Amino acid sequence: MDRNRRSTAKRLLALGAAIAGMPIWARAAAPPITLHVGFPAGGIPDIVARSLAEGLQKALGRPIVVSNRTGAGGQLAVQALMNSAADGTHFAVTTPAALTIRPHLYKTFPYSVSKDLMPVTAVCDYFHALVISNNVPATSLPAFLEWCKANPDQATIGTPGAGTSLQFIAEMLTAQTGVPFRIIPYKGGPALTQAVVSGEVAACLNIVSNFTVLNKAGRLKILAVLAPRRLADLPDTPTFEELGLGAAVGQAEWIGVVANASTPAKDVVELHLATQKVLATEAFKERIAQYQCLPTLMSTQEFGSVIKKSSDYWSAYLRNSGFSLDS
Repeated sequence: MDRNRRSTAKRLLALGAAIAGMPIWARAAAPPITLHVGFPAGGIPDIVARSLAEGLQKALGRPIVVSNRTGAGGQLAVQALMNSAADGTHFAVTTPAALTIRPHLYKTFPYSVSKDLMPVTAVCDYFHALVISNNVPATSLPAFLEWCKANPDQATIGTPGAGTSLQFIAEMLTAQTGVPFRIIPYKGGPALTQAVVSGEVAACLNIVSNFTVLNKAGRLKILAVLAPRRLADLPDTPTFEELGLGAAVGQAEWIGVVANASTPAKDVVELHLATQKVLATEAFKERIAQYQCLPTLMSTQEFGSVIKKSSDYWSAYLRNSGFSLDS
């Protein structure tokens, strides 16, 4: 992330071989590791964190505890990490929002991503979808957009919260298509899903796995996915890129692990290497594939670059839009 982070990355590589060869029995008496997760039990970040914890417990031979610190788009879990001992027993499993969006929504923020945090490892990519209510007489995204233009008073699109990436993606969709969407933030995914199923909103954006069962049951319609390619469970559903909107709305988001910047380098390396092993297992791949998530293998330095690139992008977007959550 900065010059100090690059030198840390070199130290991490130097420590890797030694830790990789450390026998499990030598670490058996080590204290539990806590993974702080900023989303409720049963959500995709929580499911991924618990699947990772199960694999890490086997790989490291020590207890792994998942602690849900729900709220503020994952920010509270990162704050819990910052308030915990930086001794290698606390890490945060996070989505991009807490690292790349929320820090730009306030004039003052409780942590600096570049100074206070250290990237450990990416875990997986997950994908969003645009779905519409059965009350809307359309079966494709182009047809839906035409219907919205003809019925602007009904052109509503819900998101799972204010100040989320999906709110801004809805804004981008409005700008790109010329449809005067009225964007309505809901308090979380369940309320949003109920709103689109009941017809309270015409459409919504959220994690695709929230909708696959309902789509198969005919209770709503998935029109497009924000993914680099069509998803295995939705082979007939096009991507936004196929429809000429990929550049406007992006493709995927990720889940990753970060540490307090003061965490000993050997502990960061140990967790990184163990996570890479877990991501390569068929058990982990099959578990998260049920939720249309794909494991992401990359180095700590590469993950840091992903975070910085995303942060720079959202910083520029939010600065230009003037959006803020400051009262």
